[in-house]
Amino acid sequence: MKKLLFYIGTLILIITLSRCMDGGSYEKYDVVLNLTSWSLPDTAKVSVPFNTSLTSLLDNSCLKNMRFEVDKYDNVTYRVYARAVYENHGEMCYDTQNYKDTTISITIEDPGKYYFYFLREGKFRKDSIVIKP
Repeated sequence: MKKLLFYIGTLILIITLSRCMDGGSYEKYDVVLNLTSWSLPDTAKVSVPFNTSLTSLLDNSCLKNMRFEVDKYDNVTYRVYARAVYENHGEMCYDTQNYKDTTISITIEDPGKYYFYFLREGKFRKDSIVIKP
């Protein structure tokens, strides 16, 4: 019985040490990214989709899976930004210049003035569109 406990203890120690020796550093989390450019029309019609073009930059080789987000903040306000996943298994991350862009179609059902806040340089920049009947 003592030999069995010794072998089990040794096995656990070896597994623990091998995990510590391989670096054991793994990170994965969501990152909010700035937009580098956008376009929003001045006017649109009720219930007719309008397009907004968005561009953002992946500036790190550990950033993956960029997606653009348009969050409705309240009845007349939207926040627009990009997200990506930072994933690192202990390897070196390099500076990159990988621009991504998309066009998003938005439909607003009620007339009025609507405000879009686009994230740029860490601050939300205000733009607006008038939805006509």
